[in-house]
Amino acid sequence: MNQTLTFSKDFWSSVYQIKDGTKVVVRTEKDSFWSYDTNVRIGDEDFFFDVKGIFSDSVDIYDAQSHLIGNVDLSTWTSNATINLRDGKTFYFKKTDFFSSEWEVFDDQNILIHFKKDWFSNAGKIDVYKEDEICLAIGIFLISLYQQKQAAAA
Repeated sequence: MNQTLTFSKDFWSSVYQIKDGTKVVVRTEKDSFWSYDTNVRIGDEDFFFDVKGIFSDSVDIYDAQSHLIGNVDLSTWTSNATINLRDGKTFYFKKTDFFSSEWEVFDDQNILIHFKKDWFSNAGKIDVYKEDEICLAIGIFLISLYQQKQAAAA
C-alpha cells in the first residue's frame, strides 16, 4: 500500500501534525518548548516518549497506561536510530541526505516510510510504503529531536 501524507509544524510551535488530507493521523507535542519529552496521539490512542536526559542515547515509549511498549536507541554522532518494540519488531531510522531534509524508517528488508521536508520550512510529505502508525509517530519525533539537538549544539 502506497500512501502520501503531509506533516507540518508552525515555526514557534512544539506541535507536529501528520495529516491524510485534512484528517490528523498523528500529533506530537513536546512537554515544553525546550523539552525533549513528547506526548503523542495516534488516532484515539495516547503515548509518551521519554528521553532519558539531555545527553542520553535512549528514549522509552509508553502507552496511556504507562506500560513500556518499546525504546529507541539513538546514535550519538549521526542521525540514525534503532527502534525496538515490545512485540519483538525492530526498525531503523536514518537521515538519507546531507542537508537533513530526507529520512527513512525501514526494517531488514524494506523501506516502510520516507520523510521529505521542504527547504526552509517545517513541513513536508511522507511516502508510506507499509503502514505502521507507531513508526510514523517515532519518525516525526526523531526528526524533531535531531533538529532540536542540532540547534542546541550550534
